[in-house]
Amino acid sequence: MFVTPNVVATIRDNDISGRDTGIYTDSKIANLHGNLVHNNTVGITSRQGVICGTGCGWTSLDASQSNQIFENETGIFIPQDGIGVLIGLTDIFDNGIENLGDRPRLILNQIHGNETGIQGTSTLGPESWEGSLFNDIYGNDVGVRTCQARRCDSIVSTKTV
Repeated sequence: MFVTPNVVATIRDNDISGRDTGIYTDSKIANLHGNLVHNNTVGITSRQGVICGTGCGWTSLDASQSNQIFENETGIFIPQDGIGVLIGLTDIFDNGIENLGDRPRLILNQIHGNETGIQGTSTLGPESWEGSLFNDIYGNDVGVRTCQARRCDSIVSTKTV
């Protein structure tokens, strides 16, 4: 599925699998929720878009309407030329997030059961840790891995010993 910038669309309740990229979106105004994105090479990729379940305005949290991104080689991928991608209210398991872009906002996600939950080169969370917009990162072999110049150092491990 390909969603271009400025497209106004609701993309919901789809089961997307068996593709190189399940969803490619650069729209900041498309409404993506309730989708199952699995068994793709990359589940979702974006350079400037918004990927979130219902409640994207952060006024309500309906977990039943979150996107579920699972069993892809990479769950969500933000390439180097990605700027300001917003990922929120998404359940990401058995694949993980790879961020190479600039200033993504990862807000209110469930990130669990991955080899590496989030791997990236830039800010890997909300703009501020005040309030309750943090991600719930648990049950991964490595929770967060920071990368710089092709070298990654694990900074948060959630592996049970």
